[in-house]
Amino acid sequence: MSHKVVLLFSGGVDSTVLAHLALERDLELVCLHFRYLQPAGGQEAEAAIRWCHKHGVKLMTRSITLWGLEDMHAEPGAVGPRVVPLRNLCMLALAANYAAGIGAKEVWFGANLDDHKDYLDCRPYFVQEFGLVVSQQIGIVIRAPLITMTKTQILERADQLDVDLEACWWCYAPVDGKPCGTCNSCRSNQR
Repeated sequence: MSHKVVLLFSGGVDSTVLAHLALERDLELVCLHFRYLQPAGGQEAEAAIRWCHKHGVKLMTRSITLWGLEDMHAEPGAVGPRVVPLRNLCMLALAANYAAGIGAKEVWFGANLDDHKDYLDCRPYFVQEFGLVVSQQIGIVIRAPLITMTKTQILERADQLDVDLEACWWCYAPVDGKPCGTCNSCRSNQR
């Protein structure tokens, strides 16, 4: 096996595709899952645990406190993004710290082209600038391998990698434990 990679792993489509890519490249993968009082936290954790167990990958789960969760708690089924200010920045900083502690060389996360509009910490300049700071400080490389891909392209790549999309969780606002079908994440993951 080659070097160790920490993956921010929500159990969603993007992070699951990244996990498959890491395994395909024979990287030593460690998945890091965060719970921050998001409405779909239970479903996300279950998807992450199932995938890691099935593939024999180490999963670390951490609960963190984030503020500004009002958008995440929008009415179930409400259309629109669920923006938590600097959510990815917070998770990436903790992931880089964890990576340094376990001797990993990289941190990956699932930012993609369709995320750029709504999430400032999913844009290429953010990844480049934050990655530069982390690399200079602790030698960890921050990567977003899907950042130039649309959700449609990611779903096509999932098919190529034989990703079990039914085992992923993508909804921000579940209704009775099932995807709402109307939030931005549900709409972007529909075929």
